[in-house]
Amino acid sequence: MEKTFKNLLLVICAVLTGLGLYLFKVKESQPENKFRYDLDEYSQVDEKQIKYREIDGLSVYPESKKAKELLAITIDEHDNIYVSEKNSILVFDKGYRQIRSIRTNKPAHCMEAGGDGLIYADYKAEVAVYNQAGKVISKLKFDKDKSIITAICSTEDYVFVADAGTRKLKRFLKDKGNPGKFLQNEDIADRFSKFIIPSAYFDIKNGPNETIWVVNPGKHTLENYSYTGVLLTSWTRPSIKIEGFSGCCNPVHIAVGTGGNIFTSEKGINRIKEYSPKGELLGVVVGPQGIGYYLEHPDIAVNSSGVVFLLDNRAKKIRMFKRI
Repeated sequence: MEKTFKNLLLVICAVLTGLGLYLFKVKESQPENKFRYDLDEYSQVDEKQIKYREIDGLSVYPESKKAKELLAITIDEHDNIYVSEKNSILVFDKGYRQIRSIRTNKPAHCMEAGGDGLIYADYKAEVAVYNQAGKVISKLKFDKDKSIITAICSTEDYVFVADAGTRKLKRFLKDKGNPGKFLQNEDIADRFSKFIIPSAYFDIKNGPNETIWVVNPGKHTLENYSYTGVLLTSWTRPSIKIEGFSGCCNPVHIAVGTGGNIFTSEKGINRIKEYSPKGELLGVVVGPQGIGYYLEHPDIAVNSSGVVFLLDNRAKKIRMFKRI
């Protein structure tokens, strides 16, 4: 019996060895697949192109608290930092001290801290407007079956809301005599270009001189509009190389510095970059090696000093980058 068992093991080993040699020869004989989708080459960033260094980091949670998912980040004109989590919005001053927590009871996937002192937070098909005390003073309602709110932009006179579900940009006229109230919903979506939005990424940000920057993600394009919907300028960068954007829909997040430069965050290849308003690549803030391949399309913001903030949900912290 023992001899039979040993013979069986020898046969199995011989078969496995032969199969391994066969598969090795088959693999070697196959021609190189020129159509293989391989991003490794483009995930490497030349150190000379990186113009920022990582400085301080802000841990969002003390060790005594249970960490929750971090969803979005924005910064107001006083450099206060707002971070949304599952059930609240955390507010930090420019010295990185937490100064308040606003209870929301549901997650806000995008926010805006307006110059009017109000906080705008989205809940898929509505935008809640909070005062600094954390009280909801009004709500903007959208199509509950179709709308997916992805970005909010507050100006002196208007609030713009990007709706990826309907692929439209909505404008609301503020009632300045009643903060948080709106005189009318001005649907001027037809004045803007046709947006190609394959997934729920559709970002907008304030620009200089009464303009707003809008990402047209399916076109890999950034478009600059007047408040009345007039297209003033645009630039497109469809490329897998460092100077462009690839995939179905990039960039997924943008931030605009005080000098007008635009910072972009991508998915697919995790990298944060800085562009001039004309679309010239000025440098890389951090590449995939620095961000970490585990972190998908992180939200970003920039303060008045040009420090770039990256929301790291895996580490539960806000990472900061300063120009070298």
